[in-house]
Amino acid sequence: MDNLHSDLTNSIPIIELNIHTGFFKFSGKSIPENAIKVYQPIMNTVIDYCKSPVENTTVILDFEYVNTSSSKWLFYILEKFETLYIKKHKISISFFYEDESMLLTGRYLTNNLAIPIDLIKK
Repeated sequence: MDNLHSDLTNSIPIIELNIHTGFFKFSGKSIPENAIKVYQPIMNTVIDYCKSPVENTTVILDFEYVNTSSSKWLFYILEKFETLYIKKHKISISFFYEDESMLLTGRYLTNNLAIPIDLIKK
């Protein structure tokens, strides 16, 4: 899959994945009933991308809210990008937050991954 895009719903975030430009963006709410159905195709795309990434990778995480299962999937996805970072790949990850709950999610990610994540208050 070259690119993956979904439109915002009440439970699934906007997802933009472009392996040709190295741009990955997640925004909105992520409270799907079946997180594996939403996030497994994303994981597959990221795994394929990491095999042959472009020179610079940008990841934007701009969630209003994520549930526990979505948070786990985000962690697994970021682990794949972490592998690129460890191999000295140029990668930028920005995590936007508006409230304490999302700040805690961002802090959890920064504390449990070796890859730097910029926490940015909206």
